[in-house]
Amino acid sequence: MNQPAEAIYGLVVHEAAHALAEARGVKDTSRNGRYHNERYADLAMELGLVCDKADPYGWELQLDLYNCNP
Repeated sequence: MNQPAEAIYGLVVHEAAHALAEARGVKDTSRNGRYHNERYADLAMELGLVCDKADPYGWELQLDLYNCNP
């Protein structure tokens, strides 16, 4: 990958939140997996990521310092 370490870290933690959802039996996406839902946002924040509401459908991760949304 030709990305800064911070962007790769963000991607890994993003996927870890999905893995946590799977392990806990939590449905973390909506619209056939297209959008993160509020349950995903809660899990991602539990792992230290920042999520903002992305109207009208879901949530997005914010890595503002590095201008990267995995």
